[in-house]
Amino acid sequence: MRNLRLDVQGFESLVRWRWVLYGPDGEFLADHRIRLNPDCWQYKAFSGLEDHLGLYVAPDRRGKDEEQIVIEVGEWAGEEIFGPVGQALAAVRSATVRVVLPPEAAPDHNAAAAFAQVASGRGTPCCPITSACRLRGA
Repeated sequence: MRNLRLDVQGFESLVRWRWVLYGPDGEFLADHRIRLNPDCWQYKAFSGLEDHLGLYVAPDRRGKDEEQIVIEVGEWAGEEIFGPVGQALAAVRSATVRVVLPPEAAPDHNAAAAFAQVASGRGTPCCPITSACRLRGA
């Protein structure tokens, strides 16, 4: 299992930051600039999937509708939240990823860690991730 570092840089909010993925020896592997639209349905669903499913899944089509929504949200998350970083993680297969947050992201560190654990790369699951968040400089 490889040890990787995923830095959050240029953090402005949970809809604007940059991922930078580094390998075990500190070598650059990939990066991705995040610019999410909080008004798009995928962002709203990703931010509260259980609530979204409760509102938008027809009771008589529960299995099929839930599956379709989860697939679409996963593909969106993989592309919009991870992009090339998700592809690099998928290529690794198994890794421990240390998510490093700047101090200004401290109030949002749980959500940033959730992004690292949940998102997929273009519909293909990322590597099994064991993540640990820490503040840069801590």
